[in-house]
Amino acid sequence: MSIMRMRKFFRKPLRLRFGRKHLSFGTPVQVVFWGIVIIFVVGAYYSFGPAGRARSAQSEQGGRRVSAVVAVVGGKEIPREQFERELLRTGYDESPVSSRPMTKLSALEQLIDSILELEAAKHEGIKVSGKEVEQKREEMLEQAIQARFPTKRDLKEYLDRKRMTYEQLKQKIRDEQLGDLDAIRKMLLVDKLRELVESRVQVTDAELRASFEEIKARHILIRPSEEKKRIEADYKKRNQQPPADLDADALARKRAEDLLAQIKKGADFAKLAREFSDDKGSAKQGGDLGWFRPGTMVPEFEQAAFALKPGQVSEVVKTDFGYHIIQVTERRSKLPADFEKNKEKYRAEELQKRKGAAWPAYLKELRKQTQITIVDAELRGYKNLSEGKQDEAMADLEEAVRQDPQNVDAAYQLAMLYRDKGDKNRAVELLQQVAGTEQGARMADVRMALGDLLMDLKRKDEALTEYRAASEWAVRPDFSSYFIHLRLKDKFKELGQKELAAQEQAWLNDFAKRQQEMPGGMGMPITIPPGG
Repeated sequence: MSIMRMRKFFRKPLRLRFGRKHLSFGTPVQVVFWGIVIIFVVGAYYSFGPAGRARSAQSEQGGRRVSAVVAVVGGKEIPREQFERELLRTGYDESPVSSRPMTKLSALEQLIDSILELEAAKHEGIKVSGKEVEQKREEMLEQAIQARFPTKRDLKEYLDRKRMTYEQLKQKIRDEQLGDLDAIRKMLLVDKLRELVESRVQVTDAELRASFEEIKARHILIRPSEEKKRIEADYKKRNQQPPADLDADALARKRAEDLLAQIKKGADFAKLAREFSDDKGSAKQGGDLGWFRPGTMVPEFEQAAFALKPGQVSEVVKTDFGYHIIQVTERRSKLPADFEKNKEKYRAEELQKRKGAAWPAYLKELRKQTQITIVDAELRGYKNLSEGKQDEAMADLEEAVRQDPQNVDAAYQLAMLYRDKGDKNRAVELLQQVAGTEQGARMADVRMALGDLLMDLKRKDEALTEYRAASEWAVRPDFSSYFIHLRLKDKFKELGQKELAAQEQAWLNDFAKRQQEMPGGMGMPITIPPGG
C-alpha cells in the first residue's frame, strides 16, 4: 500500500491514569503472533518525581556531563528534572532498550506541546476559575472511584475492610492523587483551547459538495534520506569519499526539481516514477495512487493535488515524507443521490471529521511558528533519526555517549546504527560498554544483540556467553522475554548446545501454559514448536 494512504495520526501515547498510580497489564509492547502487535502504553500520574539535579550549566556526576536543560521552546526552557518526571509516566523503566529512544522522544514532544498549548491559551485570553478547578477535581474523583470500584458491593467491601467512610475515601483520593490543582488547571486550559479551535471549524455548502469530489492522481516522491544514500553510493562507485556536509534535504529538492523539469519538457511521468520514486508502494504502478477524497492525504499534498485539473502537474510539494511531484489524471463527483434530502446529516459527518483534524493541524502550526531547539545531544539524535537523518543522529549520539558513558540507551542505539552501516566491530565495542554497566548487564535484549554480533564475527565462545546471559535476564513473563527465549532456542541448537536449547523449550512451554491459564480469558493460545 502506498505510504500516501497513511492518514494523519495523534502522537500522544495511550494512557490509563488513576491519580498518581497506574493500572498495569504487562509490558508496554505486547507482540502477538501472526503479525499482530498489541501495544499497551500504561502511564501513571505523578505530581512529583525524584529529586532533580541542580540547575546549572551542566550536571557532573560519575563522569556524566549533560546539560541541565534538554530543550528550549520559544525562549522557555525544559529542565532535565522536568523531562525525567515526564519520562516516569511512560513506563520507561520497564520497556525494552530498543523502544526507549522513541519513548524518550515522545516524552519530550509532550512537554513541547504542553508549553505551546499553554502559551496559545494565554494568547487567546482563556482563563480557568478556581471553581472550575474544584468541579473538575470532583469529576475526576468520581471517575477514579468508579474505575476502581465498578459496583456498590465492591465499594462497600473495601470500606468495611479499611474501616473508613465514603467521605474519608474521597478525601484520601483528593489528597494522594488529585492534590496538584495547578496540573488540573492546566488541563482545563488546554481543554478550553481545543474546544475553541474546534468551534472555529465550519463547513459551507460549497465545501460540503467539494468533500464528495474524488481525484485520481499519481506522484513521484523523493525522500531526503534515500537521495543522500544514492549520492553517497555514486561517490563510492567512483572510489571517492562523499563530502561530510551533504545536505540531504537540499539534495532531495534538487532531484525533484530536475525531474519536474524533465516532465515539463515531455518526459513520461509514469516511467520517471518507476525509476526514481521512493514511494515503493506506488512506484511499480508508475506512481498511481488511485482514487481518493479530501481528508485522505496529508494536508500539503492534498491541497496541491485538489487544486489541479486533469492532466496538470504540480510544482514540487514538500511534506513530512519528502518532496513530491503530483499529476492529476481524472476527477469526478460522488455526490450521494440523497444529498439534498440529508444534507445536514452529511454536513455533521464532515464537520466531525474536520474537527478531528483541526487540533493536530493547530499544534503543527504552533510548532512552525515557534523556534524549538533540542539542547540534549541524545534527544537531538533521536529526533534526527526519526527524520531519517542518520549521519546527524550518529554524531549526536556519539556526543551523548561521550558526555555520559553510562547512558545505555544512547550507546545501544548508536551500536545498532553502526551495525546497520556494516561496522560490526564498533557496534560490539559499544554493546560491550553497555553490558559493562550495572544497568546494561541485566538487559536481556542488549546481551542478545551482542551475542548476534559476535556470532557474525565468528567469535562463537563469546557469543555463547552473551546468549547465556540473555537467557538468565529474560525473566519477565511477557512477550519481549518470550521472543528472546524463542530465538535463544535456535541459537543454542546452532551452537550445538542441546541441553541449553532444551531449557529454552521448557521456558517456552511454561510461558504458554501460564498464558492459557490466565483468568478472565486474558491469555492467548500459543503453539510452541516441539523441542528436538
